[in-house]
Amino acid sequence: MYNTMMSGGSSSESLAKFGIGKFDEALGGGIPRGSVILLEDEIGTEATPFAVQFLHNGLVSGDYSYILTTENILSYYDNLLSSFGSNPQMHLRTGRLRYIDGFSAPYGFTHDLDVTEGIEPIRDVSQPRVVNEAIRRSLLHIRDQSVGIRGMIDTLSSIIHIGETRAVYSLLLHHLATTKNSRGVTLMILHADAHDETLVRSIEHMCDGVIKISLPEQAEGENIQEVTVVKMKGRPESSNIKLKFTYSSGKIVPIYD
Repeated sequence: MYNTMMSGGSSSESLAKFGIGKFDEALGGGIPRGSVILLEDEIGTEATPFAVQFLHNGLVSGDYSYILTTENILSYYDNLLSSFGSNPQMHLRTGRLRYIDGFSAPYGFTHDLDVTEGIEPIRDVSQPRVVNEAIRRSLLHIRDQSVGIRGMIDTLSSIIHIGETRAVYSLLLHHLATTKNSRGVTLMILHADAHDETLVRSIEHMCDGVIKISLPEQAEGENIQEVTVVKMKGRPESSNIKLKFTYSSGKIVPIYD
């Protein structure tokens, strides 16, 4: 679908970084391009800011980004990107950022941003073809360019709950097929503790990488979360990497033991 758009890239590096020094270093420099990564969270943790940090770093380094939302209003991402130092309004106007709205659009709500350009509605997130077509349309303006693309689906959980289990498999297979020979990276967020363990394991096996955000055993009452690299295909040395971090003034701050 959009392989050719991601075949080169203003980000010519083979790895896509989070922009979190020690974590990128532990990953061997970042995430291999052409990957679909599952980002899991649980009650008490939140994967979305971590994923938005990844998109922000892409915008800084020259990649294009899109956010497909099924759970949050668009201003939530607007505020997150701003807190990390991006200018989402400018990126929307210049085509560097695209919002794909599967949350407010299906229910007829108006968009809550000043800029309506660069916002693609999805009327039925339970249908993989509808979702994939919305992503394709949102990237038409860079169809003939060789650019790196970072995508985020927030979340797979909503697609599973609204539709059928096979819908998420179809969506996953499509993204795996379209990213293999590209410089794109897609992060898919899953609320792991909201689903049957067998389903979660099946999705984990399909994805190129699995990163889990959880609460550390001893957080000492602070707002500390832990990131664990469960799997990174072709890079077993990256497995079981852990990083503790906290949010401070809208930024992800690593905590080093």
